[in-house]
Amino acid sequence: MASIQSLTSSSTQQQRECLYKVLVIGDMGTGKTSLIQRYIHDSFPSLYKPTIGVDFATKLIQYEDTLIRLQFWDISGQERFANMTRVYYRDSHGAFIVYDCSSKRKDETFSGALRWKKDLDSKLLLDNGQPIPAILLANKSDLENTLTTQQLQGQVKKGKFASGFKISVKNGDGIDTALNSLLMSIVSNERHSLYLIPMIQRDQEVRNLASEEEENIDKKNQRRIRRLTDGICC
Repeated sequence: MASIQSLTSSSTQQQRECLYKVLVIGDMGTGKTSLIQRYIHDSFPSLYKPTIGVDFATKLIQYEDTLIRLQFWDISGQERFANMTRVYYRDSHGAFIVYDCSSKRKDETFSGALRWKKDLDSKLLLDNGQPIPAILLANKSDLENTLTTQQLQGQVKKGKFASGFKISVKNGDGIDTALNSLLMSIVSNERHSLYLIPMIQRDQEVRNLASEEEENIDKKNQRRIRRLTDGICC
């Protein structure tokens, strides 16, 4: 297996580059945002803050002779954003679908993971008609839970996930292994030309879509600020 290395922008050199868009989806409170923060910044937030709409984060990694920009799309688990998923899914290469495997929320959030997988597969496919690689992440393995490896394998089979891993975003267990597995699947699909849009065109479209969404978020924040300040005088 080729080694994957994290990079800083100052360490990049002229070489082949590509951009991979990775969705992070699942029900509210399953740890999606914390997963991204743990992977990119190696930290864990002390306070829970729900994602509104979609957030973005990027990490540079070295894979063989290629500099890969992993762009994570952290999509809100709130139902009021469900009608936007087709837009958010567009041009994605892979997905993490996260659920809470702790004893209190395991059944509820795994059912949610199945709904997210069904929604993703209905809106985005590879050129051969197969789903994009989606990995099931059983988060919060550091808490009390009864999930066995055999049960996780059964969940993967039931939801037709590419694979599944028990992880803990609190202490970082299992995250690198899961990411490497997803990246291997994406690279394999790329080499077999299974993504519908050519890489150069696709990379630009992903960047454009991210810019559009960031602009929309900024406009919403500005409107929210105006509402809060209406009627306030100096």
